[in-house]
Amino acid sequence: MECLYGRMSYASWRLRQFRQLVNNSSTTIRGPIPLQHNNHHRIRTLSTSTDETEFHPEPPQPAQQPSDTAPKETPAKPTRKPRAKKFPPPSSLLPKSPLLTDPKPGYERLHKKKARSKPSNPEDDLSTNPWAVALASPIRQCSLTGQRMPTEFMTGWGLEQHPEGKSLFIHPSEILPPVSVPVPDPSPSSSPSSSSPDHQKTTQTSQEIRHLRFRMVNRLTLLNTITESMRKSKRKFPAIVLTFPVRWRPPLGPMTESMMASCVWRQDMPQFVTRMMRREVGQRLRRAATQPNDSPKRQVWTPVLPLEDGGKLEEEALVEALAKMEPIARMETGAVLVLRRTAGSSPLPLSSFFHLPQTNSKVPVFDMTRLLAEEDLACAKFQGQAAVFFRPDDKPTVNAMLGLWKLAGLLRDDPHLDPHLSS
Repeated sequence: MECLYGRMSYASWRLRQFRQLVNNSSTTIRGPIPLQHNNHHRIRTLSTSTDETEFHPEPPQPAQQPSDTAPKETPAKPTRKPRAKKFPPPSSLLPKSPLLTDPKPGYERLHKKKARSKPSNPEDDLSTNPWAVALASPIRQCSLTGQRMPTEFMTGWGLEQHPEGKSLFIHPSEILPPVSVPVPDPSPSSSPSSSSPDHQKTTQTSQEIRHLRFRMVNRLTLLNTITESMRKSKRKFPAIVLTFPVRWRPPLGPMTESMMASCVWRQDMPQFVTRMMRREVGQRLRRAATQPNDSPKRQVWTPVLPLEDGGKLEEEALVEALAKMEPIARMETGAVLVLRRTAGSSPLPLSSFFHLPQTNSKVPVFDMTRLLAEEDLACAKFQGQAAVFFRPDDKPTVNAMLGLWKLAGLLRDDPHLDPHLSS
């Protein structure tokens, strides 16, 4: 099939060939379609579908003069012709290219969120295992020691600009919410476009540094060492800025030399981090212990030693009481929470892990009298108990367990909080 009419466009010729092949068109075109510029007498003889009706304007007829002898008759209403049945255009019956019908093959299959099927055996659900959740977190490098470990075992730090000054405070952004800078309301006389250049510069600077984060391991002794070195240093730039990644520093990073010189490290940073982390862990523990669906059937909080026997709460008595416990499901994912200790002289520190004869494994031991304050333990679940066995089974309880582990890692081997280590 060749195009015999040079004036006809390729689209018109192709449509004509399609109509000849399908044989569904009622008009036959013998030559090129003449284009008439008179809009009043234009006739549509070519259409892409068979349901389009042709429009033929009729010439106006002269008006008849009314005669006196002719009887008056009411004009009959013109009857409407029934609509022709709509058929799909012939072009829709032809096969189409897959590039048009499916321009992104496999996109929905690859990006469709599949519903996770719950394991048939609850013991195989790793989302309720806090140690599996921690080990599955992304591996990152400590900016100070260079050690690589999961992010759940480290604390994220960031920079926050002082609302009234140009200083950049270094603070633990994970356990401390960012300080919100109050934006003054515009006056009625000022236009929206007119704003002070100092406010624009402050907003721009805060946006540049808001996303900057670095991570460090949770050790109070490390924070004490940094604070002592910062107190003795008299450099132009604080020593802590040397731990910032290279992509932050000039000329590659968003920070300038003036920003690096304005970084401030709190002189009470060890005490501040300890106070903030205790508050965060206390909130997690209270949220986990006051759930509405908390029933004894869940076996999340299992009493180990009642308060009547707390006067003789030593490590031997605690290990013996733990060995007499009835075995529960997923017992190896839990921990022992010591809520009360012997009054009087300072008791000896407990071991970090206890052996479970029920599962032949080790579980961590958290001395809550050393980690948290009394108001954090004022919960109905902990009343009348000297020690409980804590086994997480959902997201709030898993977060509480990971928070306790992070707080215990922060206060580990600290002679200021544990006087037996310095002796």
